[in-house]
Order: sequence, then structure tokens, then C-alpha cells
Amino acid sequence: TAIVPPIYTYLLAFLFNIFGVHSIAAGYAAYALNVVFSTLIVWPLARLGSAIDSPRLGILAALLWALYPLTGFSDVLLVWDTSLFALLVALSVLATVLMRTRTDLRSWSGYGFLIGAMVVTETVGVIVAGCAVIWLFFFSQGPRRYQLAAVLIMGAMLLPWSIRNTIVFGQPMFLRSNLGLELYESINYNDLESVEAEKPIAP
Repeated sequence: TAIVPPIYTYLLAFLFNIFGVHSIAAGYAAYALNVVFSTLIVWPLARLGSAIDSPRLGILAALLWALYPLTGFSDVLLVWDTSLFALLVALSVLATVLMRTRTDLRSWSGYGFLIGAMVVTETVGVIVAGCAVIWLFFFSQGPRRYQLAAVLIMGAMLLPWSIRNTIVFGQPMFLRSNLGLELYESINYNDLESVEAEKPIAP
């Protein structure tokens, strides 16, 4: 779609293909995947503590995530990419910390793929990706050419969706999101509410 990036969209299409379009079974499967994604987040959180030489902090973060009531509530409330994106962000942050000492092309290529997957899951991930790349530029021991390879891989993963958006909208389009609309609504909420209230009611 124009707003939702392709990864979770294709995942739902896969579930619809197996369980039936908009079927109850497909809905249960989507909720179950949300729970699995959300549950898996405890691993990168715990591992992140060890990566920054604070294992207890990592375990505490994982426990807080596991016990936070709204975590499980949101997993079975909405069929949306929230849990998958949260998992990819947690993995990306962990990978960014670990990449400080990695000097092999395989690790950097995998890192580029992970960061690209995060952005193609939710466009706001481009902020996380940008901060991670800048941080690694200053603090990583990896060769610059490997860092460039990771950025190119991330860009290659964004390219098909960007081309699709450019074709559909008839103008160059890097990414598409509803950030502008949400900012507008949050700033002008009362105005929009009054406009909705003034709309004539159809007979």
C-alpha cells in the first residue's frame, strides 16, 4: 500500500493464502505470530546487557518487557506490524553494538540485510538505521568498505519499494509513510474535529 511497507503486508498475504482471505483462522495465526515476535524480544534485550558489559541490566530489561501488561495485550488486539518491528529494532540495536568489533564482510552484509528488513517493515525505522550507521562510522573497527557494503545492501532492499511507489505516484518517491498526516492531525486535532462535525449528514 502507499503507507504500509511490504514485509508485513506480504506476511499477511501469506497467511491469507494458507488459511483463507480474512478468515478467522488467518486472524488467529496473525495474532499468534504477534505473540511469538513479542516473546522473542526478550532474547536481544538480555543479550544486549551482556554486549555492554551489564548482564544484570539486560536480564532486568527482558523481565520488564515480559511482565509489562500492555505487551501481551497489544499483541492480540491488532493485526499490525508493531511486534515484528519491535523485534527487528531490538535485534538491530544489539547488532549495532556487536558490530563495533566485527571486521568480516559476512557480518557486515548480514547487518545491512537486518537494518534493511527493519526499514522495509516500518518506515520510521529509517531513523534508527541512520543513527546506527552514523554511530558505527565513528566507533566501529570495521573497514570502511565493509560499512559501505552494509549501507548499499540496505539501500538495495529499499529500492524495489521505492521504484514501486515512484511508478504508482508518478513522481520520484523514496519512502512513503503517514508521518506527515499524523503530525498534522496531532497539531490540528481540534480543527479537524470541528471540520468533521460540520460535515452535512446525508439524507
